[in-house]
Amino acid sequence: MIPPALGIFTAILKQAGHELQLFDTTDYAEDYRNFDKEKSETLQARPINDFSKLEEAKIFSDPSEDFNSIVNSFEPNLIAVSCVEDMFPRAIELLSSLSDNRPSVVMGGVFPTFAADVAYENSNGCVDYMLKGEGEKTILELYLFMLFWLFIGSRLFHILVYNFDYFYNNPTQVFNFFGGGLSSHGGIIGGTLGGYYYCWKRKLDFWKLADVAIIGIAFPAGCIRVGNFLNNELVGRITDVPWAIKFKGYNDYRHPSQLYEAAKNFFITILLYKLHYIKSLRLPKGFLYWLFIFLFSILRIVTENFKEYMVFETGLTMGQRISIIFSIISGIILIWLWVKKRD
Repeated sequence: MIPPALGIFTAILKQAGHELQLFDTTDYAEDYRNFDKEKSETLQARPINDFSKLEEAKIFSDPSEDFNSIVNSFEPNLIAVSCVEDMFPRAIELLSSLSDNRPSVVMGGVFPTFAADVAYENSNGCVDYMLKGEGEKTILELYLFMLFWLFIGSRLFHILVYNFDYFYNNPTQVFNFFGGGLSSHGGIIGGTLGGYYYCWKRKLDFWKLADVAIIGIAFPAGCIRVGNFLNNELVGRITDVPWAIKFKGYNDYRHPSQLYEAAKNFFITILLYKLHYIKSLRLPKGFLYWLFIFLFSILRIVTENFKEYMVFETGLTMGQRISIIFSIISGIILIWLWVKKRD
């Protein structure tokens, strides 16, 4: 019998438009005595001595084969496991039977909540995330940690790369945060390093987490550009195109370059979201993250042509020069990940 809480949770997710498939091991008749030694020696748990309930079992097939069959046919983006201590070895056995190209696995329930370290150390590398309680503490910590380093990275990058002479001669302005001066490239570097350190410290799989988190990053970035447009900030170059706009404080008609940037970011958000939910692609870990970097950089090179920025003798802005470097690095990594996946 499926636990009521799990059934209710499943119904809520289905109502929200998600596709789910349940797999319950309760009714399988396989003898649990194979796990006694492992449980008593590794998990310091009491062995199971009462097998009377096995008579009530209705399923006599191999649970590993059934589990693999469901996973291969359903092709989930995520496998969520809930277990108590007694059923932990069974859960690891089932997860171990999957191929290396399995989806992300998160484990929660009573045992991971109260013994997360023990559960992770004995998971045989089959579990990507251990969920303690509802996971609210870890999510909040990760969010604040990445937000802090994203801000530090974007500020430092702007100071060192875009306006070093000014801040060198006016050091007190480094802390004038309300005076503007943040770099998206620096934010990417700072947020990535901060997130990687946090995941390393918490024993989380950074690349799997980054693939999911990166989908939502471009959307608020697009909203920020809409705000720039409404506030007459970061205006475009002078032009006579039919959709040119005369911004407050400027005498000439200019490109609404902020909206070009917003459209770029919204496009990236939609594309990554669609790719994430195409199950048949089986994208390798980190692919969506590096695809974001690649698309962001390539499209940034295009949109920079419409911005009112200082242009170097090469005919490129500083943003374009940095974007070229980012696009080359991310492009090489994307090719490497794809070739590695095919092999």
